[in-house]
Amino acid sequence: MSGNATFRHTNTSVLSVCAVEAPMVVTSASFDERLAATYRRVGTKPGMLEKLAGVRERRWWPADVSFADAAAMAGAKALAEAGINPSEIGVMINTSVSRSYLEPSTAVAIHHQLGMPTSCMTFDLVNACLGFVNAIQLAGTMIDTGQADYALIVAGEG
Repeated sequence: MSGNATFRHTNTSVLSVCAVEAPMVVTSASFDERLAATYRRVGTKPGMLEKLAGVRERRWWPADVSFADAAAMAGAKALAEAGINPSEIGVMINTSVSRSYLEPSTAVAIHHQLGMPTSCMTFDLVNACLGFVNAIQLAGTMIDTGQADYALIVAGEG
């Protein structure tokens, strides 16, 4: 077999796609200010972070907001927009690469925060940038096979 895998789901659709942005804006210029002495010492010019990576700003969560908190906020927003009650979710997949600790899984904290039922299968699926795509395929397959009526896929990064 050559080429990419193809999946065709027959009984699955996306009901909501949501994002919640972290409130603290940290600019590349502010990093340049912090690193000014180092830049002088090593002969580097300010502005290289933005010029090389194209990143003008980043968004950070306050110290008291965890990756699980961020994912739960996005998940709650998606459920509300879709009109789905957390009790109806059959599978919740967290695809966050960032985590505060290895165990228990971040998915467990998100499950708890969203008030999901004990019948909801919950787990982390971490595969860098492909994790979310992998979760879509897996959740779609579970819905098509009747293992779940609804799925929620979340991620919260730092």
